[in-house]
Amino acid sequence: MYNKKQLKILKAEGIEVLQPAKIVSIPSSAIHIENNISLVQKKLWFELVYCAFPNLGKQRKHTIKLDRLRELLGWNDTTSNDKELKEALRGLNKTTVSWNIFGKDKKHVWESFSLLAGCQIPKDSGICIYDFSIFLEERFAAMGEEAYVKIDLIISKKFQSKYALSMYCLALDYLMMENGYSEKKFTIEELRRYFAVKPDEYKLTGDFQKRVINMAEEEINKISDINIEIKPYKEGRKIAGYKLCMSLKPGRAKDYLEKKERFKQLSQKNEVTKSEIIENQVLENPKPKLLVEIDIENQVLKQFLLENSISLTTVTIQNRLLKLKIDTNDNLEDYLLFLMNYAKKEFKKGNIKSLSGFFASLLKDNTQIDNYLFYQEQKKQSEIEKDKVITRHINLELQEMYEHYLSNDFQDFISDNLDKLATKITKYVDENIQPNTFVYDAIIKRKMNGEFSMQEYINLPKSHQVPFINEFKKNQSYFGYKTMTYAEWQSEYTDQDLIKSIREKLLNDKRL
Repeated sequence: MYNKKQLKILKAEGIEVLQPAKIVSIPSSAIHIENNISLVQKKLWFELVYCAFPNLGKQRKHTIKLDRLRELLGWNDTTSNDKELKEALRGLNKTTVSWNIFGKDKKHVWESFSLLAGCQIPKDSGICIYDFSIFLEERFAAMGEEAYVKIDLIISKKFQSKYALSMYCLALDYLMMENGYSEKKFTIEELRRYFAVKPDEYKLTGDFQKRVINMAEEEINKISDINIEIKPYKEGRKIAGYKLCMSLKPGRAKDYLEKKERFKQLSQKNEVTKSEIIENQVLENPKPKLLVEIDIENQVLKQFLLENSISLTTVTIQNRLLKLKIDTNDNLEDYLLFLMNYAKKEFKKGNIKSLSGFFASLLKDNTQIDNYLFYQEQKKQSEIEKDKVITRHINLELQEMYEHYLSNDFQDFISDNLDKLATKITKYVDENIQPNTFVYDAIIKRKMNGEFSMQEYINLPKSHQVPFINEFKKNQSYFGYKTMTYAEWQSEYTDQDLIKSIREKLLNDKRL
């Protein structure tokens, strides 16, 4: 199977980036191989399968652009890394792997062959030509007969450890999508073979768990669309293996577990139900009936449709739009913008030739609804998290304003009551401000000839009074100053307009 989707992905810093998901289907037995290939080679192989899949069985040789492979591996669009790229491709061609090592595929007990039959890069062509073995092509052709695993290349591209990527693929294979949760036990020997750990590597179970198991578990939970907990299990007093406990992350689980319920819980505001749409599609009269006419109001969307000569006025498309309006909970135009952005990105990357044709195919693709709803869920969660960050910064800014108020208010209190406080101030200075302190050495010694004087203090510039004020703040109650609490200050000096202005400023701050 070959599919492209859209997926919302969170970067580590919490900023969301919308990317198209790239789903490649791999035979289950091809996941159960001895992973004696590097992380780069595994990513390359997935991309090569993804590119060739639509034409498997139709043509022997396949072509892919070199800059696409460089982009996949995070390299600059130059030839500086082509030597490493060629070495990785040569490794895929030379390395022979054993398939179906766990025996999950009962029809094919054991097989051994290379991941690539051959490949070539013609000089100055900018492309790589490659093909798979007959055995491998037969395996892909038989995917209707055996299980296969859907791997999102956008996610797999992010892995930095070959152990983590291999564990992720294994977990996906055993994860029961219909339930959103699964468990599977593997012995240490099975996992060592699967990860192609050499006999002299990580001999101690503790080292194997720390360097392979724990690191894979941490990376999968951090960057992928599944949660995994890997628990050691014992036979007697010795760790015999590990149990993988796998589940879909909340956004994905909701897609799988509530998919059917979503279509039942349609908005009561809609006068036409989905069943009525279906009934109209199977009327004896083969000519479709226009149920409700839907107009597009969003100007950006209207401009896109106009520029690409896309018409949404036919009866068939209008009825499709009505169905989509219901499926997206009355968010039709937002959904169409979602598809528009996806189509534009694919066109910009050179993956499609016709914007209008691709957009029309997206309208017919029901899987895009699931992607959109997942995107909406992630967007909602992101907004909640961002609101928490904004609220925290608002509180920090208010706290700073409160501290600033207290500082100024205390200074005004001292200035307004100098006559009453003269004796206390003099006594406080004599008892608490001693030589070898900044206030004494910089001001009393230099400006007052070593002896504090109230009259000289009054005549000091305000900038020279501030160090004294800061010292007085350490014992405000001594001077009879009553501090306003934060709650009292908020009640008297803040209002909704102030909070709103701070929030708007923070929302425009690109650093948040």
